[in-house]
Amino acid sequence: MSAKMCLFYLGICKSIGVSNFMVCHLEQLKEDSSVVPHVNQVEYHPYQQPTTVLEYCNQEKIVFEGYCPLAKGQLLNDQTVLQIAEKHRRTPAQICIRWSLQKGVVTIPKSTKTERIRENCQVSFLRRETALSFLTAWASQLNHIQEKHIVRFPSISL
Repeated sequence: MSAKMCLFYLGICKSIGVSNFMVCHLEQLKEDSSVVPHVNQVEYHPYQQPTTVLEYCNQEKIVFEGYCPLAKGQLLNDQTVLQIAEKHRRTPAQICIRWSLQKGVVTIPKSTKTERIRENCQVSFLRRETALSFLTAWASQLNHIQEKHIVRFPSISL
């Protein structure tokens, strides 16, 4: 029994999470363990959308938590994102965060600046807006190209 499972069974931790697990890793974990992780934290943004993992997590009731919703700042200067942000009088960061939330992803943007943290929380706009549908279509094209070149290694986290 792993240390995480011991902590879980002893009631010391309430949930177990993993990071960057793909479907094959989650399946192997399910075979080897009686506890399925509660959360899988995976990099997720319009440039990188591991949809197979997202769908699997949804099916297995594992929370899919997306980190780096701004692609480490790369999306802040993307022309498509900038156009959508300008049209809706929002920041590029708000557009990307809203997009992730609309995809059903628990999103965790990172910032040390109080103003940006506040700004990142103000994303309750464009609930069913076509602009974000356009961003999704654009992102899907990018993801199809880039998915072939991404290699991820799993790591376990508490």
